[in-house]
Formats: sequence, C-alpha cells, structure tokens
Amino acid sequence: AFSLDAKDLPANELGLEINPDANIHTVENIAGFVGSDITAVAIAVDINLAEEMTLVVDIGTNGEIVLGTKNKLYAASCAAGPALEGASIECGMRAEEGAIESVFIDKGEICYKTIGNTPPKGICGSGIIDLVSVLLEKKIINRSGSFIENTYDRIITEKGVKRYLLDDPVRGQKNNIIFISELDIENVVVAKAAIFSAMKILLKRLDLDFQSIDMFYIAGAFGNYLNIDSAIAIGLIPDLPREKYRFVGNTSIKGAKLTAFYDEAFNKIVQLRQAITYYDLMGAQDYVEEFQKAIFLPHTDIELFHASS
Repeated sequence: AFSLDAKDLPANELGLEINPDANIHTVENIAGFVGSDITAVAIAVDINLAEEMTLVVDIGTNGEIVLGTKNKLYAASCAAGPALEGASIECGMRAEEGAIESVFIDKGEICYKTIGNTPPKGICGSGIIDLVSVLLEKKIINRSGSFIENTYDRIITEKGVKRYLLDDPVRGQKNNIIFISELDIENVVVAKAAIFSAMKILLKRLDLDFQSIDMFYIAGAFGNYLNIDSAIAIGLIPDLPREKYRFVGNTSIKGAKLTAFYDEAFNKIVQLRQAITYYDLMGAQDYVEEFQKAIFLPHTDIELFHASS
C-alpha cells in the first residue's frame, strides 16, 4: 500500500541482490508527487536552517519545489517529463562519458564539449539546455521553438521532422551525427514551462514573487554543471542576480547517504515533512494559465527576462 511514511524493510522482502539480512530504509515523502528525493535534497542544503527566503527545485520527470525559511516551509510539484534529463530526446542520454554536456558559441560557430573529452555519443541535460539557448541566440529557432527557414545549412528534414545537426556531416562522424529536432525542442519547452510555472504559482500562493528569493538551489541529474545563463535564457529559471544561484547537482544521493549513516539526518527529514505545507497545483486554473504563458522562449512576458531579452 502507498504510504508517505519512512519504512524499514529487510532486503529479502524486496528481492534486492544484496545481503538478504540487510535493512532497507526509505525516507519520508512529503506528498504523492513530492517524494523522498526532494526531502533528501532539502536536508543536504539545510533549508530547515535557512534564515533567508530559500527555494530548492529538483528538476526531473517531476519538478519538485520546496520554498521557505527555518520558520515555515512549503512544497509543490509539477509533471515536467524527462526531457531535461536527456530522455524523450532522440539523441539524449544520461550524463556519462561521451555525453555532450555544454554547447557554446566560439568565433561565431556553435561548438560543444563532451564529458571525458571523448567523441560524442549523445547529449545530456545540461547540453540540451545550452543547445536550445544557443539556437535561440543565433536565431536558428524562434520563440516558439520552431526552426526559422533557410537560416542554417545544418537544418535537415527527415520523415517530415526538422533537425539541427551539431556536426557538419561532411567533416563529422557520419555514423553518429548528433542532432536535436523540433519535437525534442518542444519537449524541452513543455518541461521548462511546467517547472517555471509551478515555482511562480507557489510563490503567488504566499503573496511573494521571484524577487523575494534570497537563495536559489537547483538540483538534478544534468551532469557536472548547469549553465545558469542558459537556463535563464530559455525560461527554465527566473532572471535573478547570478550570485543567488547554487547548482548542487544530484544532491538526492548526498541526502540519502546522510540519512543512511547519520540518525540525526534521518530524524531531520521526519521533522521536515511535518513542517512542510504542500500545495497541490494539479488542475489549478492559475497554474494552467501560467503554463500557457510559459510555452515560449523564454516566456510570453519577455520583461520577466531582462538580461535574456
């Protein structure tokens, strides 16, 4: 049966291929779609001790958000889909050796860097965010995410779908050309719109706005880094002073280790769940309206992104 509570189970009941006498501890969940990964992240960054208004967002298939200070915490979630983790993208992959992790402009040309500096096998989350940002900056795509006609010789059409090739097929690896399609970009735009809208509406519930945030933590399995400017340029996160941002990576793993080895951390998570008020945004009319506004790069309201515009 589904439960939000922490569980302590023997490994042999779960069919895990480890010592059958080992104990498996699960961490408290906040709500049905706000799981133990975000509570682990929240503990890892000590949001329960925050003196200033702090927002933590764990970007994955579900975008999970915790907001507040040590005095009171609030949470929300949204269905973002896996595009920002490299899934549901034709050439997408996990952040591992061979994944394109960054895309940038050098001397007017679009260039990339792979994890391990090896030939590219695909593109992971951080590279996808960079690539969409660069395509927008170079005016290869428009604000709806569609390719602009006759802008670049690397745009091809296969099976009725337009693709942008990261390598020139003449000099690139002909058997492994990495590309991004309009459908891929659409998935990215939907994901970023869901997350941005959820953050904005949670703040609205508390009569706050993005300018109220003093510290902004971003967690997720993007890779070794996240280019904050790229994330802002596509409208994934708000245009705030860069010193407010901290990319903390896949911090749910750190939180899980803390709870496994330190009873104090495990107890903190129990207390954290009890202190959090959950807002269910599913079906909320203002969330739907905000989501529709965010289905543009970076947003319908360009004034929200002064630096990006």
